[in-house]
Amino acid sequence: MKSTSPTIGFSLILGGDAFQGEGKGAELLKGCLASLSPVKAEQIVLVDTGINEAAKAVIEEASTARRDQVLPAIEIYPFPWVDHFAAARNEGLKHIATDYMVWIDGDDVLVGGEFLRGEIAIIHGNKNILGIWGDYEYAHDDYGNVTTIHQRERIIRMEPGWKWERRIHEVLAAPRPGAWVSTHKVLWRHLREPKPQMERNLRMLLVDYYSDPSDLRTILYLGHQYFAGREWEKAANYYEQFVESQGGLVVETWQALCHASRCYREMERYNEAMTTAWLAVAIGPWWSDGYLQIA
Repeated sequence: MKSTSPTIGFSLILGGDAFQGEGKGAELLKGCLASLSPVKAEQIVLVDTGINEAAKAVIEEASTARRDQVLPAIEIYPFPWVDHFAAARNEGLKHIATDYMVWIDGDDVLVGGEFLRGEIAIIHGNKNILGIWGDYEYAHDDYGNVTTIHQRERIIRMEPGWKWERRIHEVLAAPRPGAWVSTHKVLWRHLREPKPQMERNLRMLLVDYYSDPSDLRTILYLGHQYFAGREWEKAANYYEQFVESQGGLVVETWQALCHASRCYREMERYNEAMTTAWLAVAIGPWWSDGYLQIA
């Protein structure tokens, strides 16, 4: 009897400096692909925007292991890098032929992959549910403790109309209204130390900003990028634009105010630092960062 279990496909984009010179892209990719093994996914799609021979050897080794499990080899699709993460991810998306798509990056590992099919099975019968959000452990301290964690849309029910949007800090746009659920049994863990990538990120963000100066997500991320580069005045200016728009989520506005307060403090504009910190406390009194800017 033919199985009616939903099929699963993974989509990854690979490239960049991790696959150049002494970069550890191939080593990280090996760990990533190994972490997917418990799922026994029906499909794995890799979009190659520029990988080295070491990475290709890792992919061939993983494909051999999949064949031994009577699973299809990993599919590789070359795609020129055009300074557009969504374009690369959409290339992978168009090759997914399974019931569900799961995305992960080559410097991440999947933790709890043995639970993935069960989590998908729970939602499979409810067509109103578009997909599943999962925890992303993005950064860790020297002792391995998580310092940054957030949720992302990670698993989607495949149907026509899904599309990745934005040149950088890309998001999945759904083809229709629907519900989402979260999983805490499966998580995505980032292994490579986060790098600011100032020049690249600013270049891409500014292209988006000049094409649509009113886009709040771009404005907020420009603030974050200049903040990461310690360009305090530029960061504060973008945070001010974001807050003054009054169009952001409460948590985003609170974060922009906290960061802006830090910017003013670094510029020794203490009155503005205190005023901005108190505004952060006023809209998010249950979060501590605003108080820390006042202390």
